[in-house]
Amino acid sequence: MPALPKSLTAAILYVEGNHASRKPLAQVLRDQDFRVLEAETGREALRLAEERPDLILLDVHPPDADGFELCQRFKATPATASVTVLLFSGVHIKSEDRIRGLEGGADGYLTKPVEPAELLAHIKALLRVRRGEEATARLAAIVESSEDVMIGKSIDPSER
Repeated sequence: MPALPKSLTAAILYVEGNHASRKPLAQVLRDQDFRVLEAETGREALRLAEERPDLILLDVHPPDADGFELCQRFKATPATASVTVLLFSGVHIKSEDRIRGLEGGADGYLTKPVEPAELLAHIKALLRVRRGEEATARLAAIVESSEDVMIGKSIDPSER
């Protein structure tokens, strides 16, 4: 799978309590030119989230927290409310778990095991959506702040 262009690289906060699972997947992300911040616990995740990553890859079951509640906390905090959160779990894999996560503010939910290529595809898709939303918001801000917005209409010569 091709890497993102350098202009699209992003920071990912990867929250996973299982070191043996986290390290290889963190390396896969780094190999795709993502800047990866690793957290083993919810407490570490809250601290590292202050760096405003572009995406939080959050295991639903970190050792010291409830991932569903952690996601809601990220979304309720102004500094991290707009950060994309992708939940994933090997334990909470039922439909109602995915619904709970998505309705709780997650932008995506995957169940383990997940192939690295599929995870990367989800991450890249979520980042594209986020970047599109940011571009739309920037354009709206420019239009709103402009005092002399002019909208032109092409006039058909036969209408004169």
